[in-house]
Amino acid sequence: METIGKTLREAREILGLTLEEVERATHIRVNRLEALENGDFESLPSRVQVQGFLRNYADFLGLDPEHIISLYLHGDAGSEKAVRRKIDADLGVQHTPGVQPPRRFRIYGDQIITAGVGLAVIAILVWGTNRIILTLNQPVAAEIPLVTDTIPTPTDFPTSTPQLVGDTNPPLELTIEIEPTTTPTLPLGLVDTIELELLAEQSTFVQVIVDGRDEFQGRMSVGESLSFRGEDRVEVITGNARGLRVYFNGQDQGLMGQVNQVLTRIWTIRGMQTPTPTQTLTPTEPSPGSGTSTPTITSIASVGG
Repeated sequence: METIGKTLREAREILGLTLEEVERATHIRVNRLEALENGDFESLPSRVQVQGFLRNYADFLGLDPEHIISLYLHGDAGSEKAVRRKIDADLGVQHTPGVQPPRRFRIYGDQIITAGVGLAVIAILVWGTNRIILTLNQPVAAEIPLVTDTIPTPTDFPTSTPQLVGDTNPPLELTIEIEPTTTPTLPLGLVDTIELELLAEQSTFVQVIVDGRDEFQGRMSVGESLSFRGEDRVEVITGNARGLRVYFNGQDQGLMGQVNQVLTRIWTIRGMQTPTPTQTLTPTEPSPGSGTSTPTITSIASVGG
């Protein structure tokens, strides 16, 4: 039995394996592997289980499982040297007197994964370090001046005077003057029609006469608006000048006047015009006891041309 245990232990040592590595590969616990290598088969549960452990262990180590089980069952496989030669034949090892047999190593999947993860971590660290070094060593870009700061004005360009060879006349001077252009604006009075919009900011009475025609007469409520178009003139009469805002051809003319002020305004293609007062003689009734009548001057409003 000691020969079997020694055979298993030497085969494992030749492969360079630990008991823990064998346990992960064969799922045989370390204490039972130690019992197999020590030949302590009596500590194992049964002979059937011993044969199963020996078969799995021997097959994992590359030994002949049938030979190991035959040693366990019969114990007549010959001397220790014969057993060693059988092990060497199974493992493909050739012994030279006085020379230690080489150790074999096995690499498992978990070892490959661990090594791969380690290499990946090292690669990431090296890459990150290089990026940091490149960032620190990168020179700061100089500020580029704006192109508009270096373009000279037209007066800064040097002027040159062309002169023909052999010409005795004084050279001609070429002067270029650049005048700024302006966008023409349409004078307020140069319009074809009269566009008038009335906006009631307070309740007010309004009368509108367009080109001699009575277009509107009535009361406008707060927020109400009216629009009119005329060719010659638009006349607006209101009983509350503070409550009416006027827009002439899209331009705000403001409020017409004061609160409760009765006011008349006229708009023509030349703009707003204010009626000028004229004097009209109006006869009045004679006083009692007087046989004659005396004319009285009354001021009324009329529009000046």
